[in-house]
Amino acid sequence: MRWIVVLAVASCVETAPEYRCASPQDCMLDGNVGRCEATGHCSLPDPTCGLMGFRYHASAGDQDGICVLPTTPIVELPPFDLKQAHDRVQSSCAPSGARDVSFELTTTTLQTIAFDTGGPAIEGVALSVHGGPCPARMPELACTPPPCGPVPYGSLALTVPPGTYCLVVEEANPSASTGKTGLRVFRGGRAALVLDRPTVPPQQMTCGGSPAPAPPSCGAPNADPSAAAVFMVCPGGFDVTATVTPNFDVAVSLRDKGPMGTELDCKAGSTAQTVHAFAMDPGPYWMSIGHGTTPPTCEQFQIAFSITPH
Repeated sequence: MRWIVVLAVASCVETAPEYRCASPQDCMLDGNVGRCEATGHCSLPDPTCGLMGFRYHASAGDQDGICVLPTTPIVELPPFDLKQAHDRVQSSCAPSGARDVSFELTTTTLQTIAFDTGGPAIEGVALSVHGGPCPARMPELACTPPPCGPVPYGSLALTVPPGTYCLVVEEANPSASTGKTGLRVFRGGRAALVLDRPTVPPQQMTCGGSPAPAPPSCGAPNADPSAAAVFMVCPGGFDVTATVTPNFDVAVSLRDKGPMGTELDCKAGSTAQTVHAFAMDPGPYWMSIGHGTTPPTCEQFQIAFSITPH
């Protein structure tokens, strides 16, 4: 699986003629050893695209300046200022005239992606995801205004099939003196139920779920097929409680930042099981719903959860 994140930034530098590469040997540019990307364009190492990140060379035509991020489970970009960008996309959850920066990402597998601004930014942002590559021309798949009230933080999680998508980071307040923000990308590696409101979702099933990459510590030792759920937590410190009501012997694990994150709580049994944690850090929190002792089969369960200020 390979992820590509595109940073669209205006530039006054005259672009070089487009050049296509066929191998890494074609990308010895500006005295640096580059890579020949799958697009047939050269990129060069650039730490502003994340640790071990690359950025397309000026010879890449309209991809000039695009970040190609490493394939680590969590990618974090250095802060950037939306005031240095232009208003190119009008998302449904952003105000008119808001400047925006677009990021292109590609996944080869069905999975849940979580994005956030990495903690309180100086200004709030709206996040939207569009089908197809950047620039965003396809319909929105999701759009989220600042989700934490007056706290300048942005987050979004959604499940997408294999394909290419365009994430747009957009000003929430175009009149603000700065639009400085950050961006983090969390790759779940598998599909999860996105819990975006504190209600009991429709009946869920464990059928067809992938094995949990880090099985619940309180569950069966085998990495049997399981279901997963993810929800986003705002900055500031919150009590997180989730209850899984099963019709089987269940094991429920709660982790921070992703399915391989630190396990915060784990409960198992044949009745309703409640996991709880004090969420000090903003970002995605991940639940794995597997089997306690029974063999993996197709089973039903429901989830209820709450997030309250500590």
